[in-house]
Amino acid sequence: MNSVSNNKTYPQICSAASEDDSIFNKFKTIPEYTEILEHTSVQIGSDYLNIIKRDNPQLLEPKYLEKFKQNDIYGGSSKYYYTDILIAPSTLRYIKVLSDLIKIFGNLDGFKIAEVGGGYGGQCKIINDYFNIKSYHIVDLPEVNKLSKKYLEKLNVDNVRVSCVEDLSIDRYDLFISNYAYTELDRSLQNIYKANIIDTSKNGYMICNFISNIFINNSDFYSRDEILNLKEKVKIFKEEPLTHSSNFILTWKV
Repeated sequence: MNSVSNNKTYPQICSAASEDDSIFNKFKTIPEYTEILEHTSVQIGSDYLNIIKRDNPQLLEPKYLEKFKQNDIYGGSSKYYYTDILIAPSTLRYIKVLSDLIKIFGNLDGFKIAEVGGGYGGQCKIINDYFNIKSYHIVDLPEVNKLSKKYLEKLNVDNVRVSCVEDLSIDRYDLFISNYAYTELDRSLQNIYKANIIDTSKNGYMICNFISNIFINNSDFYSRDEILNLKEKVKIFKEEPLTHSSNFILTWKV
């Protein structure tokens, strides 16, 4: 079973970072890691910031921004000044997704959330900074889960459980999240996630991309039409900023 992140080097880095503090303190700067995550450009970060200012400027109030910026404490985040805000572009991406969630779904207090492809836990941390989430379930590779568990524990995010696909069973969630990950999985994995999480999630937010699929040989993926038919009454939004011409955001809600 394949995915874009399921290569030999990326899981090894995650595992090493979870076990060795010297690697943990710089894992975001390791090229083989940034190829998968943490590669948001300075300009795209600026675009995200402008969207946040337009849609949910309250997220930039000091009481929230200072919490969000804690995401840059560990891993050696590359931070840049956006006028008077020193922050990593990837952290701005997570805040922009939070802004989208507020715009589309409103108040997430008390939600049970599942995220496929949670990486080191950045999106989980940012959502928990703003909302009183009931629980957050991250599903990823076992080595990646080891890293996210350590990362989130250091940031005192304590309502999280991590699982591998082999450990999944059907559960009900208030919100399903996938930032690119679901459309980068092969069909066998997509089927498992659909049956165990997506089918029973009341609401969903997926950033969809298909360009990464060309890098995995001998794999079969859901087509664009199949993705559009994952749930009833889905809505499609343009990815903003558009990071590839084929990308889009898919949502559903009760």
